[in-house]
Amino acid sequence: MINIQDTGLSIDQEVHIYHKGYEDCQAGYAFGPFVRDHYLLHVIQAGQGVFQMGEKSYHLNTNQAFVIFPDAVTYYQADYVNPWSYYWVGFHGLEIEQIFRDAHMSIDHPVIDFSSNPQVLELVTKIYQLKDQEVIYSLKSKGLL
Repeated sequence: MINIQDTGLSIDQEVHIYHKGYEDCQAGYAFGPFVRDHYLLHVIQAGQGVFQMGEKSYHLNTNQAFVIFPDAVTYYQADYVNPWSYYWVGFHGLEIEQIFRDAHMSIDHPVIDFSSNPQVLELVTKIYQLKDQEVIYSLKSKGLL
């Protein structure tokens, strides 16, 4: 199942949510190789798969996230036995790179483990579920923007 929501939502001038969605992948589902013009965060809710960026491969599972950086060649594939389900949020904006740096993510380190911080999945789930204006209010009220 794929569910995509195009938002066109701007949060101040620094962050623009380009699109958001959820995917419950079929076994072996793959995307890429592909190059994007924006940042794209994937937060794995369940299952496992492989993410490749450039020459590096990452075997990922539940409670991990990966970010795709603009102009990077990427490929990702769901596991054949335990395919992943994930939320994604696509971003543009002046502050996005700094936000990822603050989360210790970069083009050299595009993966984080958030098993000790379940708020990451909760936040992305809420972004996915909320209507555009509610996203702005919710993020600002929690001090996340």
